[in-house]
Amino acid sequence: MFVSTVSWAQVESKDPIKLTIHDWTGQYVTTHIMGEFLKKAG
Repeated sequence: MFVSTVSWAQVESKDPIKLTIHDWTGQYVTTHIMGEFLKKAG
Protein backbone atom coordinates (compact mmCIF):
# COMPACT_ATOMS: atom_id res chain seq x y z
CA MET A 1 0.00 0.00 0.00
CA PHE A 2 1.31 3.45 -0.91
CA VAL A 3 0.38 6.55 1.05
CA SER A 4 1.29 9.93 -0.36
CA THR A 5 2.26 12.72 2.02
CA VAL A 6 2.76 15.32 -0.70
CA SER A 7 0.64 18.44 -0.37
CA TRP A 8 0.52 21.06 -3.10
CA ALA A 9 0.67 24.77 -2.30
CA GLN A 10 -2.17 27.08 -3.19
CA VAL A 11 -1.91 28.77 -6.57
CA GLU A 12 -0.71 32.32 -6.00
CA SER A 13 -0.57 33.50 -9.61
CA LYS A 14 -2.26 32.73 -12.91
CA ASP A 15 0.86 33.82 -14.83
CA PRO A 16 2.53 31.03 -16.82
CA ILE A 17 5.89 29.67 -15.74
CA LYS A 18 8.52 30.35 -18.41
CA LEU A 19 11.38 27.88 -18.78
CA THR A 20 14.44 28.86 -20.80
CA ILE A 21 16.12 26.39 -23.11
CA HIS A 22 19.78 26.81 -24.05
CA ASP A 23 21.72 24.79 -26.59
CA TRP A 24 22.96 22.22 -24.07
CA THR A 25 21.72 18.64 -24.51
CA GLY A 26 21.42 17.83 -20.79
CA GLN A 27 19.69 21.10 -20.00
CA TYR A 28 17.31 20.67 -22.94
CA VAL A 29 16.19 17.23 -21.72
CA THR A 30 15.91 18.31 -18.07
CA THR A 31 13.88 21.40 -18.97
CA HIS A 32 11.38 19.36 -20.97
CA ILE A 33 11.03 16.82 -18.16
CA MET A 34 10.41 19.54 -15.57
CA GLY A 35 8.00 21.31 -17.92
CA GLU A 36 5.87 18.16 -18.18
CA PHE A 37 6.08 17.66 -14.41
CA LEU A 38 4.86 21.22 -13.78
CA LYS A 39 2.01 20.83 -16.31
CA LYS A 40 0.77 17.72 -14.50
CA ALA A 41 1.11 19.42 -11.11
CA GLY A 42 -1.20 22.19 -12.30
